[in-house]
Amino acid sequence: MPKPGFKVISIREAVYDGIKTLAESKGKTIAALIEDMYKVYTSPSIAIGENGVARPIETKWPWPGPYVSVVTSPKVKHYRSTAWIINEEYPEKIGTPQMDPKIMDRIRKEEDFSVEKIIVVSPKAWDKVAVWKWIFEWFSISFVYGERVKVFVVDEKKVSKNNEIDKRFFDMGIYGDELVGFLELNEDWDHIPTEQLEYSWIYDRRRIKEAQDKFERLKRFAADRSLIIEQFSKFLGHT
Repeated sequence: MPKPGFKVISIREAVYDGIKTLAESKGKTIAALIEDMYKVYTSPSIAIGENGVARPIETKWPWPGPYVSVVTSPKVKHYRSTAWIINEEYPEKIGTPQMDPKIMDRIRKEEDFSVEKIIVVSPKAWDKVAVWKWIFEWFSISFVYGERVKVFVVDEKKVSKNNEIDKRFFDMGIYGDELVGFLELNEDWDHIPTEQLEYSWIYDRRRIKEAQDKFERLKRFAADRSLIIEQFSKFLGHT
């Protein structure tokens, strides 16, 4: 009988022997090799790069998974992102991959690559120094690269009053017209180990279009620059 949480499968003996030999050559168990093969086959970074790869409707990966390789894929020329800053832990625990050196390098070198970033700030994060330092980093990037990197800040309270946009759209990435990803957050996410946070990659055209529409609606709630400058002035003197 298999262990709880495991399944037994049947496979041709010759195939089994081949998999076993391959696993041993890589210093892995057969189970570990099969899991690796599954990850490669379902990886968004592979699927958006090769037309011959069959795309599932949706796959889930622990955050950040292949996030950086997807953002830096040559097929993704326009990257739109929302970040839901629920608390001051977000910039360090979740925000770090969003500023990965490979992404920054692509922004610096490729003039045909553009980024739009909407940062949705919750009430309990609105007056946190770490949050505004992270936002300032994004505005600094925008200042250097102009129209290629646009940054918007949204007060979550204003969106919630409207009830027009579901919170699942507060933390997502839209990778050109290829796919959309959602980070599954809730108010208590900081009690969950980062490696257990799931990011859903979705290839369905209808849902990609829905995310693009919600992104444009969310931009309508962007705070005035005067308010953002006021927040910078208030917090950037802190250490």
